[in-house]
Amino acid sequence: MLRMFSRAGLLQVPCGRPDTRSEGAYAKAVAAGAAKAALPVGTTLVLGVLAGVFIGFGSFLALSVGGDCPGLASANPGLQKMVLGAFGLPFGLLMVLVCGGELFTGNTALVTAAVYEGRATPAQLAKNWLVSYAGNFLGSALVVALVAASGVMATAKAPAAVAVAKTSLTFAQAFARGVLANWLVCVAVWQAGAASSLPGKFLGAWLPVSAFVALGLEHSIANMWMIPMGMPLPDLSPQALVIAHYREANEARKRLPPASHLHDAQRHSGPQGAVEPFTIIDDPSAWRAAEYAGREAEWLAPLTPSDIAELDAAVHAVEANPKLRQEGNHLHIQEVIPTSEQFALPTLGPKLQAAMTEVLSGRGFYILRGLPVERYTRKQIVIAYWGISLYWGNVVSQNAKGHIVGHVKNINHDVTSADTRVYATPLAQPIHTDSADAVGLLCLRPGLEGGLSSWASSVSVHNELLRRGRRDLVEELVRDQWYVDRKGEVPPGAAPYHKLPIFNYHKGFLSTNLNSTYYELAQRHAEVPRMTTKQREALAAVGALALGDELRMDFVLQPGDLQLISNFTQLHTRSAFTDPEALDQRRHLLRLWVAPPGERPLPDAYAALWGSTEPGKRGGINIGNNTLVVPLEAE
Repeated sequence: MLRMFSRAGLLQVPCGRPDTRSEGAYAKAVAAGAAKAALPVGTTLVLGVLAGVFIGFGSFLALSVGGDCPGLASANPGLQKMVLGAFGLPFGLLMVLVCGGELFTGNTALVTAAVYEGRATPAQLAKNWLVSYAGNFLGSALVVALVAASGVMATAKAPAAVAVAKTSLTFAQAFARGVLANWLVCVAVWQAGAASSLPGKFLGAWLPVSAFVALGLEHSIANMWMIPMGMPLPDLSPQALVIAHYREANEARKRLPPASHLHDAQRHSGPQGAVEPFTIIDDPSAWRAAEYAGREAEWLAPLTPSDIAELDAAVHAVEANPKLRQEGNHLHIQEVIPTSEQFALPTLGPKLQAAMTEVLSGRGFYILRGLPVERYTRKQIVIAYWGISLYWGNVVSQNAKGHIVGHVKNINHDVTSADTRVYATPLAQPIHTDSADAVGLLCLRPGLEGGLSSWASSVSVHNELLRRGRRDLVEELVRDQWYVDRKGEVPPGAAPYHKLPIFNYHKGFLSTNLNSTYYELAQRHAEVPRMTTKQREALAAVGALALGDELRMDFVLQPGDLQLISNFTQLHTRSAFTDPEALDQRRHLLRLWVAPPGERPLPDAYAALWGSTEPGKRGGINIGNNTLVVPLEAE
């Protein structure tokens, strides 16, 4: 083809210099091909490895720059394709041409030309192609291994997305795109070979290579890096982590031994406040599901007409207050009623306080039923919820935006992004605790299907592991080697992760902190130690027990139900759900993270995330500069 183009005068370089005319360039190409064909196998292999490394570096640069422009890709996809093509692979090919290397795709032109002109044999061509191709693969694989080990691309989305897109092509599509790409690569090699200066070689290689990348064509050697690079990186999206969490819990349930009949002979301690490490804890918070079957009246309290009348009066009084301000989606309710004294609930108030006492010092959960959310406006609902919270303690920020009244609602957040919080999606929540003493969930509207609320006693999980002879797992869960990702909500000067055991024995209390999928997510940071097999076994065992029928309680929240749960003694979750398309008809809960005054002491390790261990002031997502706000709608 090069010979045909040359004789037709289609590849002449009109600069007036004899050695840059197409005939001279073709002669150079033939000579280069003959030299390549004559190389020993060992030399060809080593140079092939180098070429694979160079193209690997080029691919690495391409995905790190052009592949990491999500805003540009959505706003101007054509420009993003140009950026992807401009940075990376042209530099890889230039390194091959300048530093020396045996690149299979370029050799298909050069060695073929040498065979055509009788300067090389078909056997030499086959040897060169096979050996250079193998070397290119080895070099690309080496760069893949080094990049994966470095953790540089641990949080990048591009490698996995590119690998999926490339491997989804049909054979015919991949072959056609490969032919088109190699055509342009051969042009790049021809032009670079014709140039006598480094800038000329750069331009000769850059234009065709950047073009084939921008056009979405397939370069077989670049794919040796791009496709494997997308394979070893774990999928750290919430969707993938939740699926893995439930799968591992189910598998662990099959492996757990049954409770020993000798468990009564094991040491007991308790209640909370008198707990001894590695003993079965006797406490009201250590319950099993069967204990509360048919006993809803003990933990579900309907509001009376007089309770609702008190609430109505308090809400209307605040709503009529001229000092109540609203700016856009934010209601400045905390300025008007900073304490319960400004939200009088003479008979309901003591009931609210008793409910929180039961949550903190009793069984660990409670549900109030009958808040009139269906006849209240959104502003009235938020006023009522805020006023109720004042009888429990301070409320703390739930995210980097400073939301102190949170909205648990599917607002179409990207489920493939590692930093997406699951509460803003319809995905199942893994078993977990929140970053506050207690959590309140007020149901405004259920979903079309799913969204089952479930919880289990973390104290019972602790006890059950001991009963089943797995003290080794309890010992693992109390070790100070549990690294928890912050999901991008990082205080100034802090690491993007923190360290906190799952089980915390401290001054006679057992306090649990569990973020099931956040431990795996923290593995994206190169400086975080790799999770051990024992850690994974312990984490899966906790999930297996907490999600098992013996310990788990399930409940369908109705509009007006307010669920309270202790984060120290209970683990909670929710199933996936489906929603209507209309945002205003979707499943919607309002959430509070509560820091009540109390006496439970916490170890200093909690301060890394909670900002403090002082009762009434601790907890929440604290990034240093987030202004506390009360949004009326999810944002």
